[in-house]
Amino acid sequence: MSFAKNSAGALEVIDTNNYYPFGLNHIGGTKGQLGSYKNYKYNGKELQETGMYDFGARMYMPDLGRWSVVDPLAETSRRWSTYTYAYNNPIRFIDPDGRQGKDIILSLGHDKWEAEIKARYDGGKLYAYSNGKRTGVEYTGDTSKVSGIISDLNKLSANSAGKSELIDYFSKEGNDVTIRLNPDSENHYGYGTGSITVTGETVPLPTTEGMQDADSYIVLGHEMGHAKSDLKKEEGTVKEWYKKDDGTSVTLDEINATHIENKIRKAANLPLRTRYNPYRTDTSLLTDDNKKSLYINKKESYPTKEKVKDNYEY
Repeated sequence: MSFAKNSAGALEVIDTNNYYPFGLNHIGGTKGQLGSYKNYKYNGKELQETGMYDFGARMYMPDLGRWSVVDPLAETSRRWSTYTYAYNNPIRFIDPDGRQGKDIILSLGHDKWEAEIKARYDGGKLYAYSNGKRTGVEYTGDTSKVSGIISDLNKLSANSAGKSELIDYFSKEGNDVTIRLNPDSENHYGYGTGSITVTGETVPLPTTEGMQDADSYIVLGHEMGHAKSDLKKEEGTVKEWYKKDDGTSVTLDEINATHIENKIRKAANLPLRTRYNPYRTDTSLLTDDNKKSLYINKKESYPTKEKVKDNYEY
């Protein structure tokens, strides 16, 4: 909405625009034309006479929700159409200049995430957002409540497996994940949301040396493993591994996330996790010698319910 003073010196609305998520105007409630006072409309971009928006690197067609030309960074996001805008989810993702973005985003709070800080993690530092867009400016606000997550990300960066499996992956164009801290919740990843919630606390887990408290960075690495599978659209994120006592399903992705967790443990000289559920022998993850995976082969193919013969050795 834009305002200007009329001849009497009073403010009046001269331009209003209401958008669908992909940028097409609602017909009702719209005031203003091409060449009017404000041509900078959807996402602050300039509307051209062709009906396209100039994003800098490319022109965007809001009526189709697609770019007019190939993504100049197409080789970095091969699983997506080179014409896709904001990975087909403009409510969650942004695309400031027509080239796909990358983020590890930290949020904090308990109930209303929107009211809390939002900052991008990159190389051990946090960077600020401006009007919903990422910047190269370091975040200078209070980070005391997310200092634990920052520390955990730094530990994963310093861990050879954590860096190669997770940090490097989420640093690539379009591989975004939001990490939220909520001490009153449970550690989990929401499939289809791109959001991890962590408590920031240790978790007791069964290992080759008995029940031990897993450091919070190990827990975060496990949940980031789920996020990676989701972004890669692995079928195991929805396929059942076994049923819990309450009848709900545990998916095959728990095997894969725990495999990544064990690679991180191995790189840190920590005992491997032996089971997913400490109270169920049918959730064992390792061979009898506690050195190899029951479900992951040497090529590290995505797991199925079937145990493998060419076992991956940690």
